[in-house]
Order: sequence, then C-alpha cells, then structure tokens
Amino acid sequence: VFCISVCLCLFFAREGWPVFPCQPSSKRPATGRGFLDATTSEKKIREWWRRRPFNIGLPTGIKFIALDADSESAVNTVRSFGTKETPTVKTARGFQWYLKIPDFECRGNAGIIAEGIDVRGVGGYVVAPPSIHPTGPTYEWLDKTILDFPDWLASFMRPKKYSPSDPSEKRIPITDPSSVSRYGAAALRRQCSKVYSSRPGNRNASLAVAALSLGHPVGSWYRARPDATAELAAAGVAVGPPRAVAIRAMER
Repeated sequence: VFCISVCLCLFFAREGWPVFPCQPSSKRPATGRGFLDATTSEKKIREWWRRRPFNIGLPTGIKFIALDADSESAVNTVRSFGTKETPTVKTARGFQWYLKIPDFECRGNAGIIAEGIDVRGVGGYVVAPPSIHPTGPTYEWLDKTILDFPDWLASFMRPKKYSPSDPSEKRIPITDPSSVSRYGAAALRRQCSKVYSSRPGNRNASLAVAALSLGHPVGSWYRARPDATAELAAAGVAVGPPRAVAIRAMER
C-alpha cells in the first residue's frame, strides 16, 4: 500500500492535483498547515512519504468538489435527489462523489442538505484511496471519473444574491404600520441589512446575533412577532441557507 500511495501521489502531482500527507490511519494532517501545505512538487512528495506510510490528503475546491454520504440513508438521499452515477470512492461508512468545479465558489458544509451528507469545497480536503480509515477499512476507488456538478446540489450551494426588486422574493413588508412602529422597523431593517451583507461562513452566526439583538425590541414594538421572524428568515434565505436552517440559526 505504501508504494501504491507514493506512485498515486506522484500521478496526482503530474496531473496538477496538489497532495499533502495525513497521519497513518488518520484524517489528521501530518504537516503544520494541513491542506495549505499541499504541493505538486515530486521532490517534496518523495521526501514526505519516505518517512512514514502516510495517508493521502487532497484539498477540495481546486480540482474537484467532494460530495460525501456517510450512511446508507445518506446515500439513498443523494440518489433521490438525482445523482445516479457510480461513486468515485468507497469510504468506511459510505461513498464520495468527486464533482467538477462549478461556476461559483463552492465552500463546504456539513449536514445542511441532509443528515450524513457533507460537501467538501473551497477550504476543505478529503482523504483519498488507498488511505486507511481510523476504524480500519481502506478507502477504495470505484470510478475515477470526475462528474458534472449536479443542478440539485447547485441549488443548495450557489450563493444567493438579495435583490429588493426581485418579484420572486415574497417578503413581509417591515414598514407595514399595522404591525410595527417606525422605531421597530428601523431596528429590524438594520439587522436584516447586516444579514444581507454577511460573508460566507458567517451567515448563520449573523442570523443568530440579529435574532438576539431584536429579541427584546421585537417583543416590545411588534404586535405580531412572527412578522419579525419571517423577515429575518427571508434575509437568511436570500443570502444562502435554506429556510429551515435559517430558522434554526435564529433559535440558537
């Protein structure tokens, strides 16, 4: 397995795929900066794998995105969404599909689509065959085809841009005098603006902070608190997470 790992790492490097070592029988990086140390330098690769039989780490978001389903239920969910192709890799508990880079920045998430389904994108990595899982099984190649990024996954992962003039946005009017005071509307508008301008990776936290900030004002200024909840949820959905995820973030 050790010789195969070295040869495979060199093959990846020649194809322009950076690699880095993970600890033997582990997902933990063996270098100080983890996937940031990934390289296509054959000299460096030979130096690393001369020391120990390291597992192979592949950064995601450079040559591919990884869709990971870690249970039979998760695999069935992926199939139900429309991905019928043979998985790329068999893992210890499930499968991974390697996908082409989409036309937008795809960052990773864990469990947002469904329980047991993770997306590894920009800022992440996977452990590649023939690495050994911490529980003992060996990762296996099933099909090395890099698949097209599926439309159903793009609908989850594509960043959403908020447009006040978009007629498809069914929003609660926060200036409606029947449900809110002028002061309350201004406070809600400020918090929604912060959610709209939040960056990827910080959106759920922004929603939680906004909900906390408005907790007392909404209770005092709104005669119908669900209006405020709906408005914040709409702001969250506009910038990325599905409505159910936005609501959970607000309830933290």
